[in-house]
This record gives sequence, C-alpha cells and structure tokens, in this order.
Amino acid sequence: MAGQPLRKEVDRWFRCKEEDFVFPGKVEYVRQEVKVPGGGYEYTDWKLNRDLDVHCPNDPFGHHIELVD
Repeated sequence: MAGQPLRKEVDRWFRCKEEDFVFPGKVEYVRQEVKVPGGGYEYTDWKLNRDLDVHCPNDPFGHHIELVD
C-alpha cells in the first residue's frame, strides 16, 4: 500500500522587490509523517518549504523576491 505524498509543487505568484515586477513560479509544500502512540502514522498539515528555488527573471542573482498572497 502506498503512503500519502509528503511533497507537492504548487503554482504561486512572486514579486521582485526591486522592480515591483510580478511573475509566476512553483513552490514546494512538504508535510511530515509523525508516529502516533499505539502504532501507525499521522500526517501534519502542508507547510511551505522555506528553501525557495525561485529567482527574478530580470536579475536572478541580485534581486530579492517575496511570495504574493
């Protein structure tokens, strides 16, 4: 039996802080498998993986980005 997925990618919008430029990208959400007393596992809620691998298309190395909610 296959377990529940622990990772998923979601399309989100980002903003370049230096140019006020909005662009799409993908972020990874993860959840942890936690052992429960009495045996078995329980899964936590989806949480944003803080290691964002998204860069501004206008300047990938010098500009700062943030998630747009």
